Amino acid sequence: MTLTPMAPPLTDGRRIVQLPIAPGLTCLRGLSPRRLRFELEYGLERGTCANSFLFASGTTAAGEPVVPLLVHPPGATFAAPYLERLVQLVEPAASLTVVVGVVNPNRVLLLHRLARQWPDLRLIASNAGARVLRDLWGHRSAPSPSGAAPEPLPPLPPITVIRGEHSRDMAHRLRLRLIPAPTPRWPGGLIGFEESTGLLMSSKFFSAHLCSETFAGTSRGDTEQDRRHFHDCLMAPMARQVEMVLDRIEALPILTIAPGHGPAVDESWRRLVADYRHWGRHQQQASASVALLYASAYGNTAAIADALARGLTRCGVEWRASTASTPAASRW
Repeated sequence: MTLTPMAPPLTDGRRIVQLPIAPGLTCLRGLSPRRLRFELEYGLERGTCANSFLFASGTTAAGEPVVPLLVHPPGATFAAPYLERLVQLVEPAASLTVVVGVVNPNRVLLLHRLARQWPDLRLIASNAGARVLRDLWGHRSAPSPSGAAPEPLPPLPPITVIRGEHSRDMAHRLRLRLIPAPTPRWPGGLIGFEESTGLLMSSKFFSAHLCSETFAGTSRGDTEQDRRHFHDCLMAPMARQVEMVLDRIEALPILTIAPGHGPAVDESWRRLVADYRHWGRHQQQASASVALLYASAYGNTAAIADALARGLTRCGVEWRASTASTPAASRW
């Protein structure tokens, strides 16, 4: 299907497009045509996009009222244009539920802003994700250069903790299933699956840092290099845990995979899952391992580390990367 972006560009190049998927379900995609972070995963320098999914309010097939529900909100990188678009779709006085599958400081900063805008905000997280949310909620962003007093933090919203698969009926006869997908890098990982459309909201799995306004790619091959690069940078070091998540995913009646970053895959998704297995097993069979330790304030050292990591992967060598925090490398 052809989807038309519905947002004017912002002066810094970042903007939000609204991509309808089905009645009552919309993808809100944050676009950035520029490289946002000097890290291995952005090494192809093709920009990025961040996908989140909004289920509209209404009533279930049984007549039960449901509030708007947001799956996989982006980080604070897109906060200003994202909130501007979201308030057009959800009244600030309304209730709002947010599914948080990836928890990091930058994501929590956006949740702070959501909690200020929607006082009746509620969160859904896995047990591990809820613990990280509680730990990070009191953290603030960097002080303002002007020296102005920081805005008071909102109270932590109520958290619904799920410990296994969780399903709920939504408006427009949609049904959302939440599936825990923990990994060492994202212990609170959650994957969303909408049963009537066959849409897998796979979060970090199958992602690609690629700026695209089209909801789905024209063919899997068009983005294979970008998805392989993302896998090798973030998934390969935890290949055994990724394999376990793939076992759960492959049993679902999927029609489209919509990851947290990059265009969706609505053709040959089984081939993409098979590629993930092949890439991961290649890494597990490595007979040697290397640790890459570096700090990169301006991206030059990161570019060298990126080249080394790709070379190690292609040679069948297992690697782990550790980077020092720098002002230029804010977390997603």
